[in-house]
Amino acid sequence: MASRLLVALLLLVGCAAPSRAAPPDAQPAVVVSVVDGDTLVVLVDDQREVVRLIGINAPEHGRDPECFGEEAAAFAAALLPAGATVLLERDVTDRDQFGRLLRYVWTTDGTFVNDALVRGGYARVSTFPPDVRWTAALLEAERAARETQTGLWGACQRDETTEVPLEIVAVIGAPPGGRAMVVAQTAPHVLCTIEYVTPAGTRSQASGLGARRSDDGGRVMWTWNIGPSTRPGIGRVTVSCGAAQVVATIAIAPA
Repeated sequence: MASRLLVALLLLVGCAAPSRAAPPDAQPAVVVSVVDGDTLVVLVDDQREVVRLIGINAPEHGRDPECFGEEAAAFAAALLPAGATVLLERDVTDRDQFGRLLRYVWTTDGTFVNDALVRGGYARVSTFPPDVRWTAALLEAERAARETQTGLWGACQRDETTEVPLEIVAVIGAPPGGRAMVVAQTAPHVLCTIEYVTPAGTRSQASGLGARRSDDGGRVMWTWNIGPSTRPGIGRVTVSCGAAQVVATIAIAPA
């Protein structure tokens, strides 16, 4: 464990996210402490706040540690030392059900912390609409980490070429111009994709149909807009998680 923690700290430079400029409306805060790889405590206008990083999920550490949880916490603590100033970027949702601020976090030198954790293999992508502003960038960072077996992907990756349980639990169609939804249930933290084929037989490229990782309970959801010119009828959705694949029909009702 000690040697892996040392590697985690040494990777701080090599696996850092590409430098970007924080958005101009990002709110400054001062780091009090790092709780784990995806949670920290900060002072915002002298008010103590717990911040949960949006779009990622790091392994747990502490009483019931998960594989690479200690390394993730050590990396986050090295990147976000107590007393450092950070910049907090909000997406759509302000707080989660536990009252924590939901934020993307940036260092003052332009490091996108959420991305750095994923790129270094210290966290997986975990998206919850409508907070998806940086999902594409985070998925790209995760792809790079997976391909190079960086961090948890090399140390404790589950073999996702094996079958995992998969069930489509809800398919809600919509008329042209409406919003459709598909919900699936699988194993936790599995990368899933969806393909929607319209009643005319065309594969949709609608926003909202990107790859998603199932949450801690194994649930994954997609929502997207049905094109206003879509022909009513019966379409098809195909959900793939790991090596498992399930197909279902989806009704596009007349407007």
